[in-house]
Amino acid sequence: MKAIWFMLIILSVVSCTTRKAGWEKSQVAKVMSAADFKATEQQAMELWKQRHVLESLQQSLNLLKDLHSAKPDDIEILTYLTRGHYLMADAHLENADEKKKVFEQAASYGEMGMALNAEFKASVAQDEDVEKALKYLTLREVPIIYWTAASLGKWAKMTGIAAALKYKTRIKAMISKVEELQPDYFFGAVPRYWGG
Repeated sequence: MKAIWFMLIILSVVSCTTRKAGWEKSQVAKVMSAADFKATEQQAMELWKQRHVLESLQQSLNLLKDLHSAKPDDIEILTYLTRGHYLMADAHLENADEKKKVFEQAASYGEMGMALNAEFKASVAQDEDVEKALKYLTLREVPIIYWTAASLGKWAKMTGIAAALKYKTRIKAMISKVEELQPDYFFGAVPRYWGG
């Protein structure tokens, strides 16, 4: 009987650490006119300037989601969605379950952005070794790598020790990639991350 309970505990821990990565998700673009896209983008960026206010950040993210639906292969939009969801969870939310869900959304958007690099995506699809596939990412992907790693780290920590152990190597490899490509990114984000 003890063995059965032990197996159930192990299975529940493992299932809590499993998540579908952003590069496994597909998105079909929705039609939006160029004029509507530009107007929506301007409004989203105006609201982004007030991201320290919860309602402004939420409205900005909603508009960015519309933009992403219209242009799913835009890494800048995905970077804003990743960073914005990270900020929402880290600075604005208090409920642990909500925070964890939003950190996971941030990581998922980030993984979608990383997968816009065709060589990275193909490498992950072939051997599923994300750490090795990071070699294909470039300076263009630095912001999305950083915010994805930060989000995944917060999600894993909140999920528990099994998730933290499962993703530890990947997160460290991602931060190391940012350090390699742009060590001074975001006013010294990498040294701050290592220090934290």
